[in-house]
Amino acid sequence: MRKLLLLTLCFLGGAIVTYLAVVGGLLWHAQANQLADPGGGMTMGIVFVIGPIAAVHGGLIAALAIPGWLRRRNRRPSAAAEPKPWTPKTRAVVAAVSAGLAAFAVVWLATRIPQMSFRTYAAALVVSLSPYGFGFAAAAIAAMLVLRNAQPTK
Repeated sequence: MRKLLLLTLCFLGGAIVTYLAVVGGLLWHAQANQLADPGGGMTMGIVFVIGPIAAVHGGLIAALAIPGWLRRRNRRPSAAAEPKPWTPKTRAVVAAVSAGLAAFAVVWLATRIPQMSFRTYAAALVVSLSPYGFGFAAAAIAAMLVLRNAQPTK
């Protein structure tokens, strides 16, 4: 019963925080960029669709993560074992995901910030898909570098 109460409280807390952050951020973005909403459809979509979907995701993440963090925090120091080092494959996956997301974000921002216009659909398609290409390339390079420099585990 106690564990169910903890999971429920974590879910509700995560859902409320996520809802307020997402709805507040989107409404602030709309206000800061002076997006017109004469019928209120955008605001209703944010408050009644996007906000609750994000809240469910935030609540699930909180309900899954917070009890583990609390359990780990409350463990006695004598019972804590020395953490095992990551295997080369795990390090390669972490490096690939990190590098891929970073490259995707940088290229995505670089293609979205300036106002661009294109003469052909092909040019627009290439620019719009370029973050994915750079992200995959950075992920592959990072994984290759990590695996090439990996020491065999014992």
